[in-house]
Amino acid sequence: MEKPQFPGSIVVKGFIVYTIFTFLALIWSGLRGDFNLLYLTDLRSLNIWRDSLMGAGSGLAVVLISRVMHLYVQTFRTLNREFKKILGPLSTDDCLLLSFFSAIGEELFFRGAMQPAIGLVLTSLIFGLMHIGGKRYIPWTISAMVLGFVLGAMADYSGNLLAPFIAHFTINYFNLLFLQKIKE
Repeated sequence: MEKPQFPGSIVVKGFIVYTIFTFLALIWSGLRGDFNLLYLTDLRSLNIWRDSLMGAGSGLAVVLISRVMHLYVQTFRTLNREFKKILGPLSTDDCLLLSFFSAIGEELFFRGAMQPAIGLVLTSLIFGLMHIGGKRYIPWTISAMVLGFVLGAMADYSGNLLAPFIAHFTINYFNLLFLQKIKE
């Protein structure tokens, strides 16, 4: 009988980082006196089908754009190879867990705690700047800013975090899986 496989250290690190994001979101919301981290403006605003389809559809559209950029823009191919090196080999389960942790932690922090406090524009700019890693990563930073606006607009439109969470998860999951297939 095989030993059970435990997630790689990158998954454990991701879990820790995104748990910290979640706690920071709770603290920020608590200081604001509003623990409504799900951004639920009104229970009637929750439309599970609409929000799920909006999140999945927009997430898949971003994944498609990512593939096209990889095919036609050298900068994105280079970035993808670098991300693959940084992350190392990931199993499908690793990709699933990292995507889930990042979607929960980042959406609760940025859209659930930050956006109600400072607004869509500043939150999106800060979200993008949190995805900076130096000069060569500027295209990734700009992409993250644009996605911050999209995710934030979905939260504002839907009145909750279901669509942004599903979009964020979808983008990260399929892009992490794609990185594993890239030849170095």
